[in-house]
Amino acid sequence: MQRALYQALSAALSVPVLDYVPPDQATPYVTIGDITTVEDGTKTEDGQEHTANVHVWTQAHRGRKAARDLMSAIYGTLHNSESLQIDDGGSPPVATWGLVMCRHEYAEVNPDPDGITMHGVTRFRIVTQG
Repeated sequence: MQRALYQALSAALSVPVLDYVPPDQATPYVTIGDITTVEDGTKTEDGQEHTANVHVWTQAHRGRKAARDLMSAIYGTLHNSESLQIDDGGSPPVATWGLVMCRHEYAEVNPDPDGITMHGVTRFRIVTQG
């Protein structure tokens, strides 16, 4: 799931999408946070439901607007998306999961404790079938 989110966001956003953030990384940037997965299959088909958090980091002197604008671009990329390419990461993929839905659930922007950074968090619910 992280690979699918990374590929979709990297292709759509004009800011870095990072897994590891170097100490001197300039803002704005995006990180993919925790992803939880629960079983959501039926008697005849495998399925999973994922909850994915995407974090946005911008400069506080620009206020919440810069973070919200970036979160809006993420929303436009992921909400109701039909283009997430979900596979097991193998080459070639052993298992490919079909995307059932990707829905936005939550968004919030707050000042970071450093007093310099605004931190936005947006969450998506993603349902897949195998």
